[in-house]
Amino acid sequence: DYAVDNAKEYIPPRKGFQIMNVNELTKTITEEPKAIINNFLLEKGITVIAGTDGIGKTWFATQAALCIATGTPFLDWKTIQKPVLLIQFELSIEQLSSRLRKQMETFPEIPKEYLKIVCFDDEDKLFISQWEKIKDTITENDLYNGVVIVDNLYTSVSGDVSDNAQMNQILSDISYIKNSTGNAIILVAHHNKGTLKDKQLNKDQIQGGKQLTNFVSNVLQ
Repeated sequence: DYAVDNAKEYIPPRKGFQIMNVNELTKTITEEPKAIINNFLLEKGITVIAGTDGIGKTWFATQAALCIATGTPFLDWKTIQKPVLLIQFELSIEQLSSRLRKQMETFPEIPKEYLKIVCFDDEDKLFISQWEKIKDTITENDLYNGVVIVDNLYTSVSGDVSDNAQMNQILSDISYIKNSTGNAIILVAHHNKGTLKDKQLNKDQIQGGKQLTNFVSNVLQ
């Protein structure tokens, strides 16, 4: 009797895609995508910063982090203040602290909730897939509707970023994080070796290839 009185209808899980009719879509989804940084980063968007070794990609990424966390224009582009999670795989925490101190001298004071840094310990290993741990870090710290900066893509994974199967899994993980947390994502990526012989820049030089560059919203080299 209790089971009957308290029964809940079983709804089978959806197997296909969710659909909306055109009137539902146009009446319920009315806001245009907003730019966090004009010309560079959209809300829930993905931007890649790519370049050859030693060109200053990390300086560029930390400058973007500070600009977003304070609402300061980045490259003279209007910037909306958002909370930022900075994940830096290459520098030691001491090196990162030193760089940030130098850059912060020209910024207003940053509210403590607006820029958080991932601090690696002895248990954290590089060159394994870090995206599950990134997702857990975001949810454990309630970091939603902000910006996640990952520097860099190459050291955040366990395999070869030029491998199609590997890249498909990476992009699937990134897409899930973006959609489930509302965060925009900035990825720092490397160029393939020996691609600057012609002194030209093109997207094919970026590790991850067209799978990566066609997936993201913006690419800055």
